[in-house]
Amino acid sequence: YGQAAAASDDGADYARYQRAVTLGILGRTSEKIKALQQIIRDGRGDYLDDATYELGRTFVAQERYREGAAVLEPFVETYVYSPYRSAALSELGLAYLNLGDKKKNLQSALMLLMQQGVEVLQVSSYFATEPYGVTDQPQFLNAVCKVRTNLEPVALLRTLLATELAMGRVRLRHWGERNIDLDLLLYENVVMQTPELTLPHPDMQNRDFVLLPLLDIAPELVHPLLHKTVREMAAELNK
Repeated sequence: YGQAAAASDDGADYARYQRAVTLGILGRTSEKIKALQQIIRDGRGDYLDDATYELGRTFVAQERYREGAAVLEPFVETYVYSPYRSAALSELGLAYLNLGDKKKNLQSALMLLMQQGVEVLQVSSYFATEPYGVTDQPQFLNAVCKVRTNLEPVALLRTLLATELAMGRVRLRHWGERNIDLDLLLYENVVMQTPELTLPHPDMQNRDFVLLPLLDIAPELVHPLLHKTVREMAAELNK
């Protein structure tokens, strides 16, 4: 690809990008990074978005998370329709997690949901709480959001689970450490129980990390089975 990359024909942009990728395959990662950075500095060609994503992804793979985030943050904002955007959001979430930025990790999850057609209408404040169930792990950072979607409840749950997988979630132990945890709490006033999904969420009234953010955006929301508002459930839990 080196000779083709030096040419001025229509294939030169493709050749420059493929040369950079090939350097990575050959294990010459530092040369790959320099080649991708040069493509980005030139700021032209049909493979600028490819090169930008590949550079960010490479930094994350090399555990250079701060550099990866610095590349991927503007990428997801600029290349809204790029086929790499979902993957970039996943890589960005991993970078934020390793940088200890749990808030931005949650924001990456929201952006991934929006990428899949789930409209986020409102997001609560972020609340740090002690771990639930298994206590020998770091604090949680929690939020709730209100969304609009054409998906039925089970399809929406599957979208949440797919988003967790895209962000690299691994379930090591029940209630244990995880980089992201997305739950479906309520779906309008739907009450249902299947092997896959129970609505409302069966334990939400006992979890302060659910009720605190819910109280922030929907204090008068009524639980369809308990017939209590979020405010009332939070007050009872605090007792």
